Amino acid sequence: EVNPKEQTAAYFMEWLRREHLEPEFGNRLYTDGLKIYTTLDLEMQRQAEQAVAGILTEPTDPQASLVSMTPRGEVRAFVGGTDFNNRRKARGTIFASDFPGHQSGSALKPFTLMAAIEDGISTESRFSGASPATIQNPECSQNGQLWQPENFGGASYGTLTLDQATTNSVNTIYAQLAAELGPGAIASTLEDFGFSPKFGDEEITPVCSLALGAFPATPVEMARAYAGFAGRGRLPDVIPIRYVLDSNGDCRISYLPQKFGCEEERKTAPRPVAEQNDVDVLTQTLTHVVASGTAASSVEIGRPAAGKTGTAQNNVSSWFAGYVPQLATVVWMGYPIEPGPDGKRGTTDDFVPRMGFCSDPVLCRPVHGIEVTGGSF
Repeated sequence: EVNPKEQTAAYFMEWLRREHLEPEFGNRLYTDGLKIYTTLDLEMQRQAEQAVAGILTEPTDPQASLVSMTPRGEVRAFVGGTDFNNRRKARGTIFASDFPGHQSGSALKPFTLMAAIEDGISTESRFSGASPATIQNPECSQNGQLWQPENFGGASYGTLTLDQATTNSVNTIYAQLAAELGPGAIASTLEDFGFSPKFGDEEITPVCSLALGAFPATPVEMARAYAGFAGRGRLPDVIPIRYVLDSNGDCRISYLPQKFGCEEERKTAPRPVAEQNDVDVLTQTLTHVVASGTAASSVEIGRPAAGKTGTAQNNVSSWFAGYVPQLATVVWMGYPIEPGPDGKRGTTDDFVPRMGFCSDPVLCRPVHGIEVTGGSF
């Protein structure tokens, strides 16, 4: 059993074993006396653990995860969940990395904005923020009906710039933007920034609702993509390991440059997926989200930062993804999938509790009396 104070680091080690070490070393991981040197920053890891534990203090609280990553892809902090020992509560899930992930909500909007900037659309372009909106592009139709998205909470706005629409996370303007770009451009941008197709698909399905975050992603995927923003358009590989020594103290393999020689050196470098100037325009807009938008009440780090909040439909997932030039950090919160009345998982009765208010206390569970959105905590 893992010491409760070390539970979240245990999530990292389990993820490392599953996704990186066993595929690389197989049974040698357990027989060769290997010493694994990771990219974790222990102080950042401690702070990440405390940040999660300081908010989610009750046994009935939802799960949460946090991933911090440098623009080079080095994982500095990794919180995979809140209770590693309680397998029934965690349901065997690493919430930071297990596919298909969680509904992304507005944390995915910057990738639609990125596609628009690349298409030559100015962030000062103006759109109607009225809600609901009727989208005439047939590519956006749903079940033969014209798409009619609404803003969060039914809020309606006048004419706003795309910058203002991002700052205030205005759904109807992003729906109009999706109709103008076409859903294929948004899907392509998501794939460029490392998001993976889900459920066996070969490509991300191009639907206009991608612009509003109707796509599941893991916090690891999201952190990598935002690290691409921090790197001004250069997407890194995810690098949780610095190097590995054998039982004799000889370096077997390195994933980052070392001053000493290694038997094998994996040279990984972020690859360009977007123009620097385009990403700089995006970053300027995302700094407004943190300075005066949906993230203003919850992000105070004493220096300029860029980021985006995200709240999935019905408050089933809450996100904040942000970055400075040296680091990107993503935080997710939500309840795990629960079985329906028959008590068996994997049926159509499965559901995810909502982090908000309604008349059903089983379905709707606000957190510490708060309806959770991406900017709540």
